[in-house]
Amino acid sequence: ALMVALFDFTVYFQHRSAHTDIMWRFHQTHHTIVTPIGLSAATISVVEEMEVAACIYLSALVVQPHPVTYACSIAGILSDLVIVHTGLDCQWLKILSLRFLPGRAEVHMHDHHHMYSDGKGGKNFGSFFWIWDYMFGTLAHTSRT
Repeated sequence: ALMVALFDFTVYFQHRSAHTDIMWRFHQTHHTIVTPIGLSAATISVVEEMEVAACIYLSALVVQPHPVTYACSIAGILSDLVIVHTGLDCQWLKILSLRFLPGRAEVHMHDHHHMYSDGKGGKNFGSFFWIWDYMFGTLAHTSRT
């Protein structure tokens, strides 16, 4: 859990920086997908893949989890990235992805991010938790559509 929280904290800043003038050229392809599907999570540039991998490795370096815990964390991170890009906000997916827990960012929050964020900024950068968006002023209060 600590590794996932630390990963989410670091990837929040990676994702937020991807919406700046300098980094947008590497991230804009990810936002070209109009209808979210799970596989759109993988539509990122090589530069972004390296940045996200660095966030994972940094989190693991700090936490130093057991290899089994590390493997489970990676599986959870990848599964969650796919689920958040499905656009599906149903009860069974909330249970499967633990989105019923307090502080978890819901799918519709990430859908809002894809609809209204561009290279000049945006809202709802958090993947797992909305607390980072709240703390740093990027939380958009959205409703389910």
